[in-house]
Amino acid sequence: MNIEGPVVVSRKGQARIERGHPWVFRSDIEKVGGASPGAVVRVADVRGTPLGFAFWSSHSEIRLRMIERGETLSEGFLRERIERALRWRETVAAGAEAYRVVHGEGDGVPSSWWTATATTSASRHSRRAPIARRPRSWLRSRNC
Repeated sequence: MNIEGPVVVSRKGQARIERGHPWVFRSDIEKVGGASPGAVVRVADVRGTPLGFAFWSSHSEIRLRMIERGETLSEGFLRERIERALRWRETVAAGAEAYRVVHGEGDGVPSSWWTATATTSASRHSRRAPIARRPRSWLRSRNC
């Protein structure tokens, strides 16, 4: 996984992250360290202290969608979160013919969702995000 950045946030953005808010807005971005749209980026405060990792959007008012707070991000974080979401849905939606397999921030995969029915599945996510290239095969392997 390629991690870009860092993206430096203002004190207001830092406070938002530290309070657990999943988003940082355009007005709270101080510096973008060469991040490409949809990239996973390292997030830092104005002193350079690591705050976590996020999906970056250069076009949305919501520029950062936090995926992890802290200094490390598991190489397999995406697969781990999708599998955790699938296990949870298996307990709460057992036998359902249609359900939301992954639901964005609630499952730790911001700005993304997958819905499955008995015959089809649908998804929404940034076309440029790394997430866009992986989950279909994972979902198929689980019969979603």
